[in-house]
Amino acid sequence: MGDTIQIMSGTARFEYRVVDVRSVERTDVSVLQPTQTATVSLITCTGRWLPTIWDYTERLVVRADLTSPPAS
Repeated sequence: MGDTIQIMSGTARFEYRVVDVRSVERTDVSVLQPTQTATVSLITCTGRWLPTIWDYTERLVVRADLTSPPAS
């Protein structure tokens, strides 16, 4: 935690600081809920591969908070 994530949109650069990293069940959609502050969530597959449904058992969720206004 504490790592920086930079996201570019046109000429604007948004900087975020990682505040949470966790694994959740593949069906847990609570990580998609709106937040009170400006955040970005990076979600990828993790856990054990389930070949019968072509999916993994978990999702790795990295949440980061906006640290400064966009820089151009």
